[in-house]
Amino acid sequence: MSVEIKTENELARMKEGRISSDEPIRNFVLYAEHELPYDGNYGFYYISQSLNSEELKGKLETTDKKLKVYFYEDSYWEDKALAIKEGHPFRFIVFGDGWYSEDEVVFSGLPIVSITGDLVESSEKGVSNNSKLIVWDPEDDEASGLYTIKESFCTYYERGASSRQFEKKKFRYSSV
Repeated sequence: MSVEIKTENELARMKEGRISSDEPIRNFVLYAEHELPYDGNYGFYYISQSLNSEELKGKLETTDKKLKVYFYEDSYWEDKALAIKEGHPFRFIVFGDGWYSEDEVVFSGLPIVSITGDLVESSEKGVSNNSKLIVWDPEDDEASGLYTIKESFCTYYERGASSRQFEKKKFRYSSV
């Protein structure tokens, strides 16, 4: 992943004198030049990885070269397959000038679908225009098993009149 792993003690020393930030990490950390997919229900970022390789593929980068990102030391780094199987969250931290922000990422052996955009209420249903659908596929059959990230603009809306009052939503989308 090209990110340095540090011990809890090393990172605690680095945090001294800095202020914890509530700014979402997705605002300044990218994976393969894309915003990390985030699951607000569980509070994790996700990165799709191939189960056919022992190595973690891809690169976490910051949006500003002055920022530094590190992973916490974790015994699961030794067994990628087990970490993926158990959905183990890995802690990571970003340091800026006088601040830091911490979060967790889960590596998945499945493709990940990310839909970004806000629903706008209309008289009939919530509709999202100018949204983006991104599919992160660690073993794309159409690309001879290579890691691909496919993007498309889309429109989606909530389905079901009576079910709109419930937290879990059903959506329909169309790519543009």
